[in-house]
Amino acid sequence: MAGGEKLAAMNTLTDSTPHSIKAYSPLGLALYDRAVMNGLAPLIWDCPSERLVDHYREHLSSNHADVGVGTGYCLDHAGVGLRRLALIDLQPHCLEHTARRLARFHPECH
Repeated sequence: MAGGEKLAAMNTLTDSTPHSIKAYSPLGLALYDRAVMNGLAPLIWDCPSERLVDHYREHLSSNHADVGVGTGYCLDHAGVGLRRLALIDLQPHCLEHTARRLARFHPECH
């Protein structure tokens, strides 16, 4: 099954899906980076997004698996030199969003 077909097959949230996973809707993902990475992180948590990206970059390897991918913000900003990338998440919207964002790395989605 190709990556796009695999994502389409997984893109079904059921009544038994936890509410914490359902919260990552396409609209929520579209707003997340601006609200959290450029709003809450620096203003409320006193942690600029650059610091998060730097920390992420420190622990990144060329053969990387990312679990709980969110929007892929940190990978997008830190992910230079990724030869192999696996994205792992329970939320199909997160996988789709992040796979599109990081298409240049040809991610495998799980």
